[in-house]
Amino acid sequence: MRPDPAAALERLVLPAPYEFAEAAMRHHKSRCAIVAGTRRLTYDELNDWIDAISSELLAGFKLTPGSVVAICCGHSAALVAALLAVLRTRAVFVLIDPALPEQRQREMCRTARSVLIIEAVNDQVRMRRCEESYEDGTAPPPLPHAASDAASYVAFTSGSTGKPKAVLGGGAALSHFFSWYLEQFPVTPDDRFPLLSGIGYDPLLRDIFPALRAGASIWIPEQDCKSSPIALHRWIAEQAITVWHTTPHLADLVAEAGQEASLVQLRRIFLGGDKCRWQTIGSLKRLAPNTQIVNFFGATETPQAVAWFDVDEVGEALPVTGHVPVGCGIRDVQLLILGSDGELLPEDEVGEVCVRTPYLSFGYLNEPDETSRRFQRNPFTRDPLDLMYRTGDLGKYLPGGDVQLVGRADDQVKIRGHRVEPEEVRAAILCCAGVRNAFVFPVQDAGDDVQLACALVLDALCSAQQVVAHLREVVPQHMRPERIFEVERLPLNANGKIDQSALCAIALGENADATADPLESELAKIWSERFGRAVGAKADFFDLGGHSLTAAHLSTRISKRFGISVPISLLYENSYLPDFAMQIRLLIEREAGAMDTSAPASLSDWSRGPR
Repeated sequence: MRPDPAAALERLVLPAPYEFAEAAMRHHKSRCAIVAGTRRLTYDELNDWIDAISSELLAGFKLTPGSVVAICCGHSAALVAALLAVLRTRAVFVLIDPALPEQRQREMCRTARSVLIIEAVNDQVRMRRCEESYEDGTAPPPLPHAASDAASYVAFTSGSTGKPKAVLGGGAALSHFFSWYLEQFPVTPDDRFPLLSGIGYDPLLRDIFPALRAGASIWIPEQDCKSSPIALHRWIAEQAITVWHTTPHLADLVAEAGQEASLVQLRRIFLGGDKCRWQTIGSLKRLAPNTQIVNFFGATETPQAVAWFDVDEVGEALPVTGHVPVGCGIRDVQLLILGSDGELLPEDEVGEVCVRTPYLSFGYLNEPDETSRRFQRNPFTRDPLDLMYRTGDLGKYLPGGDVQLVGRADDQVKIRGHRVEPEEVRAAILCCAGVRNAFVFPVQDAGDDVQLACALVLDALCSAQQVVAHLREVVPQHMRPERIFEVERLPLNANGKIDQSALCAIALGENADATADPLESELAKIWSERFGRAVGAKADFFDLGGHSLTAAHLSTRISKRFGISVPISLLYENSYLPDFAMQIRLLIEREAGAMDTSAPASLSDWSRGPR
């Protein structure tokens, strides 16, 4: 049934996020806490490491409560230790992916008012003052809510103004989610959590805190495992991972790479970050028949997951089309579907999804107007502290009260689980010399995945390749359009607005020269299916908008198609289709040579080249 928007929601008194892990460290001293390659850390060793880092922060850098510390580490034991050490000092952390462009990292540090940066090389932690935040040698002002110990972290999301938005999150919201999570999904000391979620995003904290609270272990894969679905699937199976937080997109890649019932040890899979198709659920059920699959919904502003849908409730006869509902709110959270006049809508009527809970974030740093627009008073009560967050998502109530998402009320899109404001991408493009105008918009590929496209109006001395190179320097990979093309001018419709349908037709248009080589032709077909458009003889992986997940998908498809092992690096080093085909031909010949004469003729056929 629909929630009652006037019902009282309880705000519990909960331990601070760090205390969730600290209790386990005292109780599970000799148990393994983190496994990274051949290195194993017990809870006692992890606690000693946290002590050393926090002591240096307090004594060496005179860190005060509420100060912001940027943690710029890859997936590592150092990341976990540094995060917990910052929280132990009652400071505020901001996680920054070291793979981001340096300009983006500096901007995030400055916006978050970071006073220190913690970095790690081979798990060796080093600290330095964050010069980006000091203007004229003056330390940045303290964060709001810092004095009350309410603030715990800063996280970033895409902004429609052309710059990323910084969200200030509170410790109570994290503690509330993790306490609900552990009650709803009990974790045992024998459980194994992989540290795989994106750095700087909420799901990463789900990989850490529930595991450490229960005395379970966190497992960190090598880099080559993370970049290959086949290798990642093998690693999950070999390490007997039991609880996995992932995005639908990555789940699809791993499911495609694995055989039926090959991950029988998985107990739970939690999906989030993007719409999840029922086909994904079916693939995961075949891959991991013993697992409970849960679809999460939330936003950086909520924060963490605020709604859930247990797929097992549907039964064995799963739908074959459409998307999985996001379900209903977790404890002390309501999903309100409101109409244009602020009324609560009945079943099957589409409105904006608003999250009502006493555990929302504090809003956006340095953006009071945007905070007021998104975080509004609940119109069904008179309590000024009763707030709701307007997500911008459109949804409807299903019979029984579950919520189904149906789209967006604005231009925001989800790209491989990341929120992206096209206007922010456009602002970055317009900073490139020689760009007169640009329009960034979403398109859907053949697999129903959303991609960014960009129409460029350029000066004579500028090229699309220069724009691509510029974007690599200033925005993360998921914000780089996969389809970039030039136009003389942006077309307008009868209303004088940019004709997006005309630009979509250009972006999805077929303009490819065929190749006579049978192997190149077969590879072009596989590329075409992935990119959702015709691929010709002179295609280049990067010019088509290829990225790491695309490379992972193609690696898996081509490996299966030809019975060989294709490393992802092969695409990066041979992005031009004929060059890539030549390398594939060499792999096929090597594989055929290792086989006896009874090998299928089709394998050696591909090594012959054009006939």
